[in-house]
Amino acid sequence: MLLMLVGVAAQAAVTITASGGWFESAYVEFTPDGSSYYNVYYSTSASGSWTKIDDQLVRKYSSSKGRADVIGIAAGTYYIKVASVNSNGTETSNTVSGALTVKAHDRGGFAHFNWSKGVGAYTNTGVLKSGAIVKYICSANAKTITMDVASSSSKTTTYTGFQTILDALAKAYSKGWTTTPVAFRVLGTLKYSDMDAFSSSAEGIQVKGASAYSDLPITIEGVGNDAVIHGFGFLIRNSTDVELRNFAIMDCLDDCVSMDTSNSHIWVHNLDFFYGQAGSDSDQKKGDGTVDL
Repeated sequence: MLLMLVGVAAQAAVTITASGGWFESAYVEFTPDGSSYYNVYYSTSASGSWTKIDDQLVRKYSSSKGRADVIGIAAGTYYIKVASVNSNGTETSNTVSGALTVKAHDRGGFAHFNWSKGVGAYTNTGVLKSGAIVKYICSANAKTITMDVASSSSKTTTYTGFQTILDALAKAYSKGWTTTPVAFRVLGTLKYSDMDAFSSSAEGIQVKGASAYSDLPITIEGVGNDAVIHGFGFLIRNSTDVELRNFAIMDCLDDCVSMDTSNSHIWVHNLDFFYGQAGSDSDQKKGDGTVDL
């Protein structure tokens, strides 16, 4: 269970218990020191200027384990600083990790052929595209999360719920009302019952352009090493420029990911696929498929 970091007055600097670099990301795990909350920063130098990460990327799993993930950074060497913050909002102490090596994702696959701008919300260097919006999705807010999306060439409407927002974005992109990339970051486990709606009764979440090969610059990604989609999968249709990465899909309705009809430059990578729900055919006792093309 994910909890926001809470506590009492700071006692001492946190202890970093684990850290590492991965593909265009890095993390630290630490023992909380009882502070009200923690600010976490990253830098390319242990003594250089620091960039603060979003608060949602700092999570508490227990009284003895906190974790922070730095997402969307280019390949290189980084340091992460965890700063304890008291109830007055004052940083009282901090601990800095050792040097962490971050690698680039392999973009040699067909999803990137003749697509120099990067698939989804990220550039080919691994950082967010200019002006990209980041939204955090979890079990507590999948039904209630809001986002302002263009609903005509001159109007913006506030939409509520993860699938509802995806549908509104797909329409806005297809109509040319917006080109702003969006990264949806999944925290923890997102279950069937947590969702506001499903636009695909067969698969679950649908990302669908209004016409063939609609450019929908969307990334749906998991945060850290425990992001899970449970009880449904994804249908991608009439879409270009969509990315799914870094989460598990368990107990899907039919396929974990179905790419059906007029798609190009879809990047599905670094996902864990588990058994799905039993289908009607004899070979579907543990679900239909993982990735269905």
